[in-house]
Amino acid sequence: MERGHVLQHLNYHSHMYGLSVRSDIALPELNQGRLGSAEYITISAVPNLGALENGRIINPYCQATDVEIRLNIPDKLTLSIVGGAHIYYQAAPGVDEATLRLYILGSGFGALLQQRGYLVLHGNAVKMTDGGGLICVGPSGIGKSTTAAAMMQRGYKIIADDVCPITTAGIVIPGMPRIKLWEDAAAHLSVSTDGLRHIMPGMAKYNLPLGEAYATGGLKVKTLVELDTHEGADIIVEPVMGVEKFMLLKRNSYRYEYLLAMNSAADHFKKAEHFIAGLSMYKVKRPKDGFAIDRLLDRLINLYDESDIAGLGAAKL
Repeated sequence: MERGHVLQHLNYHSHMYGLSVRSDIALPELNQGRLGSAEYITISAVPNLGALENGRIINPYCQATDVEIRLNIPDKLTLSIVGGAHIYYQAAPGVDEATLRLYILGSGFGALLQQRGYLVLHGNAVKMTDGGGLICVGPSGIGKSTTAAAMMQRGYKIIADDVCPITTAGIVIPGMPRIKLWEDAAAHLSVSTDGLRHIMPGMAKYNLPLGEAYATGGLKVKTLVELDTHEGADIIVEPVMGVEKFMLLKRNSYRYEYLLAMNSAADHFKKAEHFIAGLSMYKVKRPKDGFAIDRLLDRLINLYDESDIAGLGAAKL
C-alpha cells in the first residue's frame, strides 16, 4: 500500500473524541481546528489499498489483523483503519464526499476508537443536571437520536450521537457536535430541516447541529438504558443485573464484529468489568404505536435520579 506520500495533502484540521484530525477532505460535521496538544489521527485517500495479508475474514465486508481493520462497502468505498491512528480510504468511482464522510466518521471512527481501547457503544449520551451521563442504546431505528433531540429541547446537553466511546473508568468522550435525525422524527419534534445537510444524498436523514447544546467535557456514565418497543400503551422498565449487563453491552457494542475481527472481544469487556459492575442499567420499552416521547423522557430522567432502584421489578408508568 502506498501511504508514505499522503501526509503532505492533509490540509484540513478538525477534532472530536479528544483527538485532533488531519484529513485530505473537509469534515464539516466535526469541530474545526486543532484541539490543543491532542494527539493527531489522519484520514487520507490512497490509490490502491490492495489485499490485506493474513487477515481474518469475519463476513464478506470485514476482515482484520490485530492492528488493522479492512471494511469494504460495495459500490461506495474501502476503508483501512490502522493502529488507532490512521484511516485510509479508496473511493469507488463517482462517490460523493457526503457519502465518504458518513462511512469514515461512522464505521471508520468506530473501529479506530475500538483500536484505541474504548468500549464503543451504538447510542447517544446526554449530560444530566448533576453533570453525569445518561446513555441510551438500542438497535437502529429504535429512537435513540429522537430521544437525544427531545432531551436537547428540554435544555439538556448532548455529548455524543451514534458512536459513544467510554473509557475503562466509565467516562464517555465527546463526539461530533451534531445529531443525525430522520425527517419524520424532526417533524414530530417540530424541528425544521430547512438548510440542514443530508447525511448522504437521497436519504431523508439530516445533520442537526448541536450549537450551545454540545457538551464538551468527558462525563462519568451513571445510567445506561436499552430502548425497545412493545405493543402496549405503558412505558415498561426492567432493571438489568449480573451477567445480563455484559450481554446488553455486547449486543449494543458498535460493530461487535470489529472486536471479533481483531481478536479482542474478551479483553475489551475485561477492561471495563469494574465500570460495568457499578453501572445502573435498564431495559425501557415504549409503545410501538404513537409518539410517547414526553412520557419516555420523564421516565428516563426519573430513572437517572433514582439511587435505590436496583431491587425494583418490572414497573409501568
